[in-house]
Amino acid sequence: MLFLTLLTLTARGAADDPVLEPYVQYMPEREEPFVKQPGDEVDPQNAPLNSVFFSNARNVEGAVCRYTWIVLKDNVEFLMRDDENLIYTFMESGVYTIILKATIVKEGVVYNWPDDYGGGGNTFLLTITESHLEFPNAFSPNGDGTNDYLQAKGTAPTTSSGGNGPKGIVDFEAVVFNRWGQKLYSWNDCYTYEAGWDGTYGGKRVKDGVYFLRVKARGADGVEYNIKKAINVLTGYNENNENSAGNP
Repeated sequence: MLFLTLLTLTARGAADDPVLEPYVQYMPEREEPFVKQPGDEVDPQNAPLNSVFFSNARNVEGAVCRYTWIVLKDNVEFLMRDDENLIYTFMESGVYTIILKATIVKEGVVYNWPDDYGGGGNTFLLTITESHLEFPNAFSPNGDGTNDYLQAKGTAPTTSSGGNGPKGIVDFEAVVFNRWGQKLYSWNDCYTYEAGWDGTYGGKRVKDGVYFLRVKARGADGVEYNIKKAINVLTGYNENNENSAGNP
């Protein structure tokens, strides 16, 4: 049987036979897109993760083509689409397997992908990390380039995976108040370095002291974050000043 299969593949090896060379373009939030082939190792990624899976079929002019994309989440079928290219945004944590199957009929000959092409090269693997979000107790908006913004821990300037930065956050809102409950600042991005509070209100730097932070967020793993904490503003702190109030 193996000998006969090899003969069949050789017979279909003409230069004008249909060829599929699928690839995926991942577009992480706040980072440059990157391209992967089937079987390539992909580091765990944050959600939301935009992606376009291309079938990349060639020599199919005049052919009848049917493409099927099957997405498994934690080994359970999660999604199926009959599109030439699959556009999808991953919003939930988990381990994903993305499989391409295709049937191409050209000049009366039926080509089945991947079975008639060696049976491989059609599977992508992807892990969406579990969520993580925390904030410091203080920051020092003094323009020295260190801790100048109140922001999620580990944001320097972006964190897509690993480390102690925010991970897998799909909804986010943070608000800062003074001790009288007056709203000073709000933002909706926990990844970009300069998205947090710079310690100013009305164009002027606030006085050193205690302010209050409220954060509501949701992770790709379904975790709801409801953070309420006091924040110390320490403009006199400098990491090279031994007489400072300490590392925030």
